[in-house]
Amino acid sequence: MSARVLARRSVSASLGPRTAARPLVLAASAPLRWAPAVGRRHVSIAVPNSGLDSLPSPAEAIGVPAVDTNKGKVWHDAQEAVADIKPGSLMLSAGFGLCGTAETLIEALQAHPHINELTGVSNNAGDGVFGLAPLVKSGQIKKMVLSYVGTNKNMQDAYLRGDTMLELSPQGTIAERLRAAAAGMPGFYTRTGAGTLVESGGIPQLWSKKDADGKQVVLVPGVKKEVREFDGKRYLFEPAIRGDVAILRAWKADKAGNCVFRYTTRAFAGLCARAAKLTIVEAENIVEIGEISPMDVDLPGIYVDRVVQATVEKKIELLTVRDDPTPPSPPPTPSSSSAASDAGSDSAPAKSAARLRRERIARRAAKELKDGYYCNLGVGMPVLAANFLPEGTLCPTRTRR
Repeated sequence: MSARVLARRSVSASLGPRTAARPLVLAASAPLRWAPAVGRRHVSIAVPNSGLDSLPSPAEAIGVPAVDTNKGKVWHDAQEAVADIKPGSLMLSAGFGLCGTAETLIEALQAHPHINELTGVSNNAGDGVFGLAPLVKSGQIKKMVLSYVGTNKNMQDAYLRGDTMLELSPQGTIAERLRAAAAGMPGFYTRTGAGTLVESGGIPQLWSKKDADGKQVVLVPGVKKEVREFDGKRYLFEPAIRGDVAILRAWKADKAGNCVFRYTTRAFAGLCARAAKLTIVEAENIVEIGEISPMDVDLPGIYVDRVVQATVEKKIELLTVRDDPTPPSPPPTPSSSSAASDAGSDSAPAKSAARLRRERIARRAAKELKDGYYCNLGVGMPVLAANFLPEGTLCPTRTRR
Protein backbone atom coordinates (compact mmCIF):
# COMPACT_ATOMS: atom_id res chain seq x y z
CA MET A 1 0.00 0.00 0.00
CA SER A 2 1.41 3.39 -0.99
CA ALA A 3 2.32 6.09 1.50
CA ARG A 4 -0.31 8.45 -0.05
CA VAL A 5 -3.14 5.94 0.59
CA LEU A 6 -1.96 5.41 4.17
CA ALA A 7 -1.88 9.16 4.72
CA ARG A 8 -5.41 9.55 3.35
CA ARG A 9 -6.70 6.75 5.61
CA SER A 10 -5.06 8.25 8.69
CA VAL A 11 -6.55 11.67 7.95
CA SER A 12 -10.03 10.16 7.44
CA ALA A 13 -9.79 8.26 10.70
CA SER A 14 -8.77 11.34 12.64
CA LEU A 15 -11.69 13.33 11.28
CA GLY A 16 -14.26 10.91 12.70
CA PRO A 17 -17.02 8.73 11.18
CA ARG A 18 -19.09 11.63 9.72
CA THR A 19 -16.23 12.97 7.67
CA ALA A 20 -14.45 9.75 6.90
CA ALA A 21 -16.68 9.02 3.92
CA ARG A 22 -15.93 12.34 2.31
CA PRO A 23 -13.18 12.19 -0.30
CA LEU A 24 -10.14 14.33 0.42
CA VAL A 25 -9.36 16.49 -2.59
CA LEU A 26 -5.61 17.02 -2.83
CA ALA A 27 -5.66 19.11 -6.01
CA ALA A 28 -8.10 20.65 -8.43
CA SER A 29 -8.86 18.48 -11.43
CA ALA A 30 -9.04 21.52 -13.73
CA PRO A 31 -7.31 24.91 -13.72
CA LEU A 32 -9.21 27.62 -11.88
CA ARG A 33 -10.54 30.55 -13.86
CA TRP A 34 -11.34 34.00 -12.56
CA ALA A 35 -14.97 35.06 -12.86
CA PRO A 36 -16.55 38.32 -11.71
CA ALA A 37 -18.41 38.00 -8.44
CA VAL A 38 -22.00 38.65 -9.41
CA GLY A 39 -23.51 38.13 -6.02
CA ARG A 40 -21.06 39.83 -3.64
CA ARG A 41 -23.53 41.09 -1.02
CA HIS A 42 -26.60 40.78 -3.26
CA VAL A 43 -28.10 37.86 -1.39
CA SER A 44 -31.77 38.42 -0.70
CA ILE A 45 -32.32 37.96 3.03
CA ALA A 46 -35.60 38.76 4.72
CA VAL A 47 -34.82 41.17 7.54
CA PRO A 48 -37.83 42.28 9.63
CA ASN A 49 -36.52 45.82 10.10
CA SER A 50 -40.01 47.28 10.38
CA GLY A 51 -39.87 46.40 14.05
CA LEU A 52 -36.89 48.71 14.49
CA ASP A 53 -39.05 51.82 14.18
CA SER A 54 -37.55 52.48 10.77
CA LEU A 55 -39.51 52.73 7.56
CA PRO A 56 -38.69 49.82 5.23
CA SER A 57 -38.43 50.86 1.63
CA PRO A 58 -41.23 49.74 -0.74
CA ALA A 59 -38.52 48.44 -3.06
CA GLU A 60 -37.25 45.86 -0.57
CA ALA A 61 -39.22 43.00 -2.10
CA ILE A 62 -38.32 43.95 -5.67
CA GLY A 63 -34.86 42.46 -5.52
CA VAL A 64 -31.59 43.65 -7.01
CA PRO A 65 -31.29 44.88 -10.60
CA ALA A 66 -29.60 42.30 -12.77
CA VAL A 67 -25.86 42.65 -13.34
CA ASP A 68 -24.71 41.85 -16.87
CA THR A 69 -21.42 40.06 -16.29
CA ASN A 70 -20.48 40.32 -19.96
CA LYS A 71 -20.73 44.11 -19.83
CA GLY A 72 -18.34 44.56 -16.93
CA LYS A 73 -18.59 47.36 -14.42
CA VAL A 74 -18.02 50.32 -16.74
CA TRP A 75 -21.30 51.42 -18.28
CA HIS A 76 -21.80 53.56 -21.34
CA ASP A 77 -23.38 56.51 -19.56
CA ALA A 78 -25.29 57.53 -16.45
CA GLN A 79 -28.68 57.30 -18.17
CA GLU A 80 -28.13 53.60 -18.81
CA ALA A 81 -26.74 52.95 -15.34
CA VAL A 82 -29.77 54.31 -13.45
CA ALA A 83 -32.53 53.20 -15.84
CA ASP A 84 -33.52 50.09 -13.86
CA ILE A 85 -33.67 51.70 -10.42
CA LYS A 86 -37.13 50.93 -9.09
CA PRO A 87 -39.66 53.46 -7.82
CA GLY A 88 -39.83 53.43 -4.05
CA SER A 89 -36.14 52.66 -3.63
CA LEU A 90 -34.19 53.80 -0.60
CA MET A 91 -31.29 55.74 -2.11
CA LEU A 92 -28.07 56.56 -0.28
CA SER A 93 -26.41 59.70 -1.61
CA ALA A 94 -22.79 60.31 -0.63
CA GLY A 95 -21.22 63.71 -0.25
CA PHE A 96 -20.81 66.47 2.29
CA GLY A 97 -22.70 69.57 1.23
CA LEU A 98 -21.98 69.62 -2.51
CA CYS A 99 -18.58 68.01 -2.06
CA GLY A 100 -18.69 64.49 -3.48
CA THR A 101 -22.33 64.47 -4.58
CA ALA A 102 -23.04 62.40 -7.69
CA GLU A 103 -24.26 65.28 -9.87
CA THR A 104 -24.08 63.25 -13.10
CA LEU A 105 -26.20 60.42 -11.69
CA ILE A 106 -28.66 62.86 -10.08
CA GLU A 107 -29.10 64.59 -13.44
CA ALA A 108 -29.71 61.20 -15.06
CA LEU A 109 -32.32 60.29 -12.44
CA GLN A 110 -34.10 63.58 -13.10
CA ALA A 111 -34.44 62.50 -16.73
CA HIS A 112 -36.39 59.40 -15.56
CA PRO A 113 -39.47 60.87 -13.82
CA HIS A 114 -40.96 57.39 -13.40
CA ILE A 115 -38.22 56.69 -10.83
CA ASN A 116 -40.11 58.37 -8.02
CA GLU A 117 -41.36 57.78 -4.48
CA LEU A 118 -37.70 57.68 -3.47
CA THR A 119 -36.42 57.89 0.08
CA GLY A 120 -33.16 59.79 0.09
CA VAL A 121 -30.52 59.42 2.79
CA SER A 122 -27.78 62.03 2.87
CA ASN A 123 -25.95 64.44 5.10
CA ASN A 124 -28.02 67.20 3.48
CA ALA A 125 -30.42 67.86 0.59
CA GLY A 126 -28.27 70.17 -1.51
CA ASP A 127 -28.30 73.93 -1.81
CA GLY A 128 -31.56 74.45 -3.69
CA VAL A 129 -30.03 74.05 -7.16
CA PHE A 130 -27.51 71.22 -6.97
CA GLY A 131 -27.08 68.07 -4.92
CA LEU A 132 -30.36 66.25 -4.31
CA ALA A 133 -32.29 69.51 -4.74
CA PRO A 134 -33.42 68.74 -8.34
CA LEU A 135 -35.02 65.46 -7.23
CA VAL A 136 -36.77 67.21 -4.35
CA LYS A 137 -38.05 69.92 -6.67
CA SER A 138 -39.28 67.39 -9.25
CA GLY A 139 -41.14 65.45 -6.56
CA GLN A 140 -39.19 62.24 -7.16
CA ILE A 141 -38.02 62.19 -3.54
CA LYS A 142 -40.92 61.70 -1.14
CA LYS A 143 -38.84 61.45 2.04
CA MET A 144 -35.43 62.68 3.16
CA VAL A 145 -33.36 61.34 6.04
CA LEU A 146 -30.75 63.99 6.75
CA SER A 147 -29.06 66.03 9.43
CA TYR A 148 -28.98 69.44 7.78
CA VAL A 149 -31.61 71.12 5.60
CA GLY A 150 -29.16 73.94 5.00
CA THR A 151 -29.75 76.39 2.18
CA ASN A 152 -32.19 74.18 0.27
CA LYS A 153 -35.27 76.40 0.48
CA ASN A 154 -37.19 74.05 -1.85
CA MET A 155 -36.73 71.24 0.67
CA GLN A 156 -37.76 73.49 3.53
CA ASP A 157 -40.86 74.75 1.72
CA ALA A 158 -41.87 71.26 0.56
CA TYR A 159 -41.68 70.00 4.14
CA LEU A 160 -43.66 72.92 5.56
CA ARG A 161 -46.31 72.54 2.82
CA GLY A 162 -46.76 68.87 3.63
CA ASP A 163 -45.38 67.67 0.29
CA THR A 164 -42.26 65.91 1.57
CA MET A 165 -41.47 63.77 4.60
CA LEU A 166 -38.42 64.67 6.65
CA GLU A 167 -36.53 62.67 9.25
CA LEU A 168 -33.84 64.65 11.04
CA SER A 169 -31.01 62.51 12.35
CA PRO A 170 -27.68 63.69 13.78
CA GLN A 171 -24.88 63.50 11.24
CA GLY A 172 -22.72 61.10 13.22
CA THR A 173 -25.77 58.94 13.85
CA ILE A 174 -26.51 58.70 10.12
CA ALA A 175 -22.92 57.65 9.47
CA GLU A 176 -23.07 54.98 12.17
CA ARG A 177 -26.47 53.71 10.97
CA LEU A 178 -24.90 53.15 7.55
CA ARG A 179 -21.87 51.44 9.06
CA ALA A 180 -24.13 49.21 11.15
CA ALA A 181 -25.96 48.07 8.02
CA ALA A 182 -22.67 47.28 6.30
CA ALA A 183 -21.58 45.24 9.33
CA GLY A 184 -24.83 43.28 9.40
CA MET A 185 -25.96 44.85 12.67
CA PRO A 186 -29.64 45.69 13.27
CA GLY A 187 -28.70 48.94 14.99
CA PHE A 188 -26.81 50.41 17.92
CA TYR A 189 -27.20 52.50 21.07
CA THR A 190 -25.91 56.06 21.28
CA ARG A 191 -26.07 58.92 23.76
CA THR A 192 -26.48 61.45 20.96
CA GLY A 193 -29.95 62.99 21.11
CA ALA A 194 -30.83 61.65 24.55
CA GLY A 195 -33.13 64.03 26.39
CA THR A 196 -33.99 65.98 23.24
CA LEU A 197 -36.73 65.95 20.61
CA VAL A 198 -34.79 63.17 18.89
CA GLU A 199 -35.59 60.89 21.83
CA SER A 200 -39.23 61.86 22.21
CA GLY A 201 -40.00 61.93 18.48
CA GLY A 202 -41.05 65.54 18.81
CA ILE A 203 -40.03 66.51 15.28
CA PRO A 204 -42.94 65.70 12.90
CA GLN A 205 -42.04 63.77 9.76
CA LEU A 206 -45.01 64.88 7.67
CA TRP A 207 -47.47 67.76 7.96
CA SER A 208 -50.91 67.94 6.38
CA LYS A 209 -51.76 70.48 3.73
CA LYS A 210 -53.02 73.79 5.04
CA ASP A 211 -56.79 73.99 5.40
CA ALA A 212 -58.94 77.00 4.59
CA ASP A 213 -57.86 78.66 7.83
CA GLY A 214 -54.19 78.03 7.12
CA LYS A 215 -53.89 75.41 9.86
CA GLN A 216 -51.98 72.13 9.66
CA VAL A 217 -51.92 68.92 11.66
CA VAL A 218 -49.24 66.28 12.02
CA LEU A 219 -49.88 63.31 9.72
CA VAL A 220 -46.73 61.32 10.53
CA PRO A 221 -45.18 62.05 13.92
CA GLY A 222 -41.53 61.60 14.70
CA VAL A 223 -40.34 58.20 15.86
CA LYS A 224 -40.01 57.84 19.62
CA LYS A 225 -36.72 56.12 20.36
CA GLU A 226 -36.20 53.07 22.51
CA VAL A 227 -34.22 54.13 25.59
CA ARG A 228 -31.92 52.04 27.77
CA GLU A 229 -29.55 52.94 30.57
CA PHE A 230 -25.94 51.81 30.72
CA ASP A 231 -23.80 52.83 33.71
CA GLY A 232 -26.48 55.29 34.71
CA LYS A 233 -26.53 57.07 31.34
CA ARG A 234 -29.37 57.18 28.82
CA TYR A 235 -28.82 55.69 25.37
CA LEU A 236 -31.10 55.73 22.33
CA PHE A 237 -31.47 52.82 19.93
CA GLU A 238 -30.88 53.80 16.31
CA PRO A 239 -31.77 51.29 13.56
CA ALA A 240 -29.37 50.53 10.73
CA ILE A 241 -30.05 52.06 7.31
CA ARG A 242 -29.90 49.56 4.46
CA GLY A 243 -30.08 51.11 1.01
CA ASP A 244 -31.43 49.69 -2.21
CA VAL A 245 -28.99 51.79 -4.22
CA ALA A 246 -26.08 54.11 -3.46
CA ILE A 247 -24.83 56.89 -5.73
CA LEU A 248 -21.43 58.46 -5.19
CA ARG A 249 -18.67 60.37 -6.96
CA ALA A 250 -15.03 59.30 -7.02
CA TRP A 251 -11.96 61.17 -8.15
CA LYS A 252 -10.57 58.03 -9.79
CA ALA A 253 -11.87 54.51 -10.42
CA ASP A 254 -10.47 51.59 -12.37
CA LYS A 255 -12.46 49.22 -14.52
CA ALA A 256 -12.76 46.75 -11.63
CA GLY A 257 -14.51 49.38 -9.52
CA ASN A 258 -11.67 50.21 -7.14
CA CYS A 259 -12.14 53.85 -6.13
CA VAL A 260 -10.02 56.72 -4.88
CA PHE A 261 -11.70 59.65 -3.11
CA ARG A 262 -10.16 62.99 -2.25
CA TYR A 263 -10.39 64.94 0.97
CA THR A 264 -13.91 65.39 2.34
CA THR A 265 -15.49 63.04 -0.23
CA ARG A 266 -14.14 60.13 1.83
CA ALA A 267 -16.58 60.94 4.63
CA PHE A 268 -19.75 59.22 3.40
CA ALA A 269 -18.77 57.53 0.13
CA GLY A 270 -17.47 54.28 1.57
CA LEU A 271 -20.26 54.09 4.14
CA CYS A 272 -22.98 54.44 1.50
CA ALA A 273 -21.36 51.94 -0.85
CA ARG A 274 -21.03 49.24 1.78
CA ALA A 275 -24.59 49.70 3.08
CA ALA A 276 -26.35 49.39 -0.31
CA LYS A 277 -27.47 46.45 -2.42
CA LEU A 278 -26.44 48.23 -5.63
CA THR A 279 -23.65 50.82 -5.82
CA ILE A 280 -23.21 53.15 -8.79
CA VAL A 281 -20.10 55.33 -8.99
CA GLU A 282 -19.46 58.27 -11.27
CA ALA A 283 -15.74 58.85 -11.62
CA GLU A 284 -13.88 61.89 -12.85
CA ASN A 285 -11.11 59.61 -14.11
CA ILE A 286 -11.57 55.99 -15.24
CA VAL A 287 -8.30 54.06 -15.56
CA GLU A 288 -7.20 50.55 -16.39
CA ILE A 289 -6.98 47.82 -13.78
CA GLY A 290 -3.61 48.02 -12.06
CA GLU A 291 -3.13 51.76 -12.48
CA ILE A 292 -4.30 52.40 -8.91
CA SER A 293 -1.91 51.23 -6.23
CA PRO A 294 -3.54 48.96 -3.65
CA MET A 295 -2.30 51.39 -1.00
CA ASP A 296 -4.36 54.17 -2.58
CA VAL A 297 -7.69 52.32 -2.82
CA ASP A 298 -10.31 53.90 -0.56
CA LEU A 299 -13.17 51.62 -1.66
CA PRO A 300 -12.46 48.11 -3.01
CA GLY A 301 -14.23 47.19 -6.23
CA ILE A 302 -16.12 44.36 -4.51
CA TYR A 303 -18.49 47.04 -3.17
CA VAL A 304 -19.03 48.68 -6.57
CA ASP A 305 -21.38 47.39 -9.26
CA ARG A 306 -21.40 50.09 -11.93
CA VAL A 307 -18.98 52.83 -12.96
CA VAL A 308 -19.79 55.71 -15.30
CA GLN A 309 -17.84 58.71 -16.50
CA ALA A 310 -18.65 61.89 -14.59
CA THR A 311 -19.76 64.53 -17.08
CA VAL A 312 -21.15 67.23 -14.78
CA GLU A 313 -18.59 69.59 -13.33
CA LYS A 314 -18.03 69.63 -9.59
CA LYS A 315 -20.01 72.31 -7.82
CA ILE A 316 -18.71 74.71 -5.19
CA GLU A 317 -21.33 75.53 -2.60
CA LEU A 318 -19.82 78.78 -1.31
CA LEU A 319 -17.10 80.54 -3.28
CA THR A 320 -15.40 83.47 -1.60
CA VAL A 321 -12.90 85.64 -3.46
CA ARG A 322 -11.31 89.01 -2.87
CA ASP A 323 -12.66 91.87 -4.92
CA ASP A 324 -9.51 93.96 -4.60
CA PRO A 325 -6.36 92.27 -5.97
CA THR A 326 -4.07 94.69 -4.11
CA PRO A 327 -2.20 93.28 -1.12
CA PRO A 328 -3.94 93.68 2.22
CA SER A 329 -3.01 96.58 4.42
CA PRO A 330 -1.07 95.86 7.63
CA PRO A 331 -3.14 95.06 10.70
CA PRO A 332 -4.13 98.10 12.76
CA THR A 333 -2.34 98.93 15.96
CA PRO A 334 -4.29 98.98 19.24
CA SER A 335 -4.28 102.79 19.22
CA SER A 336 -5.62 103.00 15.67
CA SER A 337 -8.29 100.39 16.46
CA SER A 338 -9.55 102.36 19.44
CA ALA A 339 -9.52 105.55 17.40
CA ALA A 340 -11.56 103.90 14.67
CA SER A 341 -14.10 102.64 17.20
CA ASP A 342 -14.35 106.13 18.70
CA ALA A 343 -14.96 107.57 15.25
CA GLY A 344 -18.22 105.66 15.00
CA SER A 345 -19.45 103.52 12.08
CA ASP A 346 -18.58 105.87 9.22
CA SER A 347 -15.97 103.45 7.83
CA ALA A 348 -17.91 100.21 8.42
CA PRO A 349 -21.58 99.31 7.97
CA ALA A 350 -23.61 98.82 11.10
CA LYS A 351 -24.16 95.21 12.07
CA SER A 352 -27.68 93.88 11.84
CA ALA A 353 -29.60 92.85 14.92
CA ALA A 354 -29.46 89.21 13.78
CA ARG A 355 -25.69 89.39 13.40
CA LEU A 356 -25.31 90.89 16.86
CA ARG A 357 -27.43 88.08 18.35
CA ARG A 358 -25.29 85.46 16.63
CA GLU A 359 -22.10 87.07 17.86
CA ARG A 360 -23.45 87.24 21.40
CA ILE A 361 -24.16 83.50 21.36
CA ALA A 362 -20.74 82.80 19.82
CA ARG A 363 -18.98 84.91 22.46
CA ARG A 364 -20.71 82.92 25.19
CA ALA A 365 -19.80 79.62 23.54
CA ALA A 366 -16.17 80.72 23.25
CA LYS A 367 -15.97 80.96 27.04
CA GLU A 368 -16.34 77.16 27.18
CA LEU A 369 -13.18 76.65 25.12
CA LYS A 370 -10.16 76.49 27.39
CA ASP A 371 -6.47 76.56 26.55
CA GLY A 372 -5.41 73.12 25.31
CA TYR A 373 -8.92 71.90 24.47
CA TYR A 374 -9.50 70.00 21.23
CA CYS A 375 -12.75 71.09 19.63
CA ASN A 376 -14.85 70.10 16.61
CA LEU A 377 -16.69 73.20 15.38
CA GLY A 378 -19.67 72.71 13.09
CA VAL A 379 -21.11 74.96 10.42
CA GLY A 380 -22.55 78.32 11.45
CA MET A 381 -22.27 79.87 14.90
CA PRO A 382 -19.92 77.15 16.23
CA VAL A 383 -17.27 78.26 13.72
CA LEU A 384 -17.92 81.89 14.66
CA ALA A 385 -17.03 81.10 18.27
CA ALA A 386 -13.39 80.63 17.29
CA ASN A 387 -13.18 84.35 16.49
CA PHE A 388 -13.74 85.23 20.14
CA LEU A 389 -11.10 83.10 21.81
CA PRO A 390 -8.98 85.11 24.26
CA GLU A 391 -5.56 86.09 22.98
CA GLY A 392 -2.99 83.42 23.73
CA THR A 393 -5.53 80.60 23.97
CA LEU A 394 -4.33 77.57 22.04
CA CYS A 395 -7.35 75.48 21.11
CA PRO A 396 -6.79 73.16 18.11
CA THR A 397 -10.05 73.02 16.20
CA ARG A 398 -11.51 70.93 13.41
CA THR A 399 -14.03 72.89 11.40
CA ARG A 400 -16.45 72.17 8.55
CA ARG A 401 -16.51 75.45 6.67
